[in-house]
Amino acid sequence: MKLLFPRCLAVAAIALLTSGCIGGSPRLTYLKDRTPLPHFVAILPPENKTSDTDAPDTVRRASAEMLLGLGMIPVSSPAQDAQIGDLLAEGKPLNEIPPQTLADKLGVDGLLYATITQFHDFNAVVVVEREVAATLKLLDRTGNKVWEIEGTGYNREVDVNPQDWALNMGKLALKPVDLSNMLEHALHVHLLNETQMMTGFMTPLLPSWPQSEKPGVDVAAELAAAAAAKKP
Repeated sequence: MKLLFPRCLAVAAIALLTSGCIGGSPRLTYLKDRTPLPHFVAILPPENKTSDTDAPDTVRRASAEMLLGLGMIPVSSPAQDAQIGDLLAEGKPLNEIPPQTLADKLGVDGLLYATITQFHDFNAVVVVEREVAATLKLLDRTGNKVWEIEGTGYNREVDVNPQDWALNMGKLALKPVDLSNMLEHALHVHLLNETQMMTGFMTPLLPSWPQSEKPGVDVAAELAAAAAAKKP
């Protein structure tokens, strides 16, 4: 397993204290300028490139909250997934089904695709590493890309104080099983805080319904051109 906390570890090692990093890093890679935004958006089952089976449900939930904040109405339900399953039964993967076919089948005018690349929760006595990373892509009903954004949400903590290690180990050994909290833990959505952090950082970069009014067509290309222009 690749651990992603070296920056936090370096700070903690110097200070010999509990140190943490909480944050995210969004990057808007495409935005179609001055185009009507879809109103009803189907959140399609994400492509999950991780081994965590909880990842798709968590990312869909946070994506729905993000779309609502942008003035769009998310559509995601077991009935919708059953309709998608009917199309998948014909032998084509989701990304090969024409967007208009999906939109007509689901009764929406927009489609949100997601690809999950990181979704891990590493907990040890002195190290906590939680990270979510995904790419979200919004298409209109005809398949035109409206925007695409990638981002992360993470929570990293490292404790290098030996006294704290002993204390934490003692607490783990003596901690009784609290049956009253079993239901609460069972209902907890895995890595939801980090996923909401990821979409929360994405939101300010995205246009709100009814129309995209931010300048630029290909944000990544414009940024690269600006950087090249500054070179001597």
